[in-house]
Amino acid sequence: MDELFNPAQGKEPWAEEKFFPLRDAFLRLFEQGEEIGAGLCVYVKGEKVLDYWAGYADLLQNSLWQHDTVVSTFSASKAMVAVCLLHLIDRGLAELDEPVVTYWPEFSHKECSLKSNVTIRDVLQHRSGLPVLRANRPGDVYHWDRMIGAIEKSDLIWPTDTETAYHAITFGHIVGEIIRKISGMMPSEYFDKYFAKPYDADYALKLLPSMKDRVAVCTGYGRGAQIFLSIAARVMPWLGGWKRLYFKPCDGNYHPNSDAWRECEAPAISGFGTARSLAKIYSVIGQQEPTLFSPKLMKELMSAPKTQLDQATNSFVRIGLGVFFTDDNLAPFGPTRNSFGHAGMGGSLGFVDPENQVAFSFVHNKLHQKSKQDPSLMGNSSKKLIDIAYSCLR
Repeated sequence: MDELFNPAQGKEPWAEEKFFPLRDAFLRLFEQGEEIGAGLCVYVKGEKVLDYWAGYADLLQNSLWQHDTVVSTFSASKAMVAVCLLHLIDRGLAELDEPVVTYWPEFSHKECSLKSNVTIRDVLQHRSGLPVLRANRPGDVYHWDRMIGAIEKSDLIWPTDTETAYHAITFGHIVGEIIRKISGMMPSEYFDKYFAKPYDADYALKLLPSMKDRVAVCTGYGRGAQIFLSIAARVMPWLGGWKRLYFKPCDGNYHPNSDAWRECEAPAISGFGTARSLAKIYSVIGQQEPTLFSPKLMKELMSAPKTQLDQATNSFVRIGLGVFFTDDNLAPFGPTRNSFGHAGMGGSLGFVDPENQVAFSFVHNKLHQKSKQDPSLMGNSSKKLIDIAYSCLR
């Protein structure tokens, strides 16, 4: 395995002896061909206990994964943009149960007065009724103003707070525009100011210029995928049914290897960073002293709602304030019921277990696809690593 490491400037993978079994399990993923390049990081009670990376940052396996290689985390970025809005709420600049129109008047329009009932809590819990937008056009996702315009023009799919439906693409723009209206800052700017810089976290809600020379290439951007995505954006919406509108704002470049993705800010999906940075942010959220959020806000954040059927994924989920609580399907965050975080398409994830003060992140560039060998949504790699991490704790 030595050939998979390329220490730079004294940076080397490291683990406490107690976590050697987790380190070894991580390295076996490469020996067995389950991963191409990846990073893994774990914090316990505010202290880093494992920080490992291995493999290759490109698909031809010419460039080794470095300590500062960043990779797309897909929907794992949803939790990070949600944290920005929660931070504004904790500062007293917004209220969870206040209607969105209080801060963003254009969000509602006279033809759809029901939109004026949508609260910030509804948005964070994927219950706003806007999982898709009828007013979208292909390519909107890469253009902030076009997505915001489509949100303002679109009617609710159903009345707010009646159904849970994962807002796969719209979440980041809705939450992000609320942040922008209140703070005057784009969500990426807000995250950088209040989270990335203060906590030395190499994570951003859009690919920064400083990241472009160290970003990993992901699998899955072949010609076939591009054709499928083009059809999903331009043809499927005409076939009827709200679910066929999911990819309407996308096109064949809806993939983190594309220039369009790498140049846009779409906080539901456009986060890039290291496992170390995600684990650090979750550790700060979950640590007992000093606390990131007030006791009142933490009580809200840690209040797991009852299990509900998500209309988009047809899965039973527990969605909190921009985060998912542990379940075996969409949120495989270990054995503790009140662990919360977010996973992304392909299997990258981050979460915190406040009860045990454990923060965990695993990111990679070999995007998991369902198969007979591994039918899980997130991939068995992360679940195996999480299980071993908890066995090391015990």
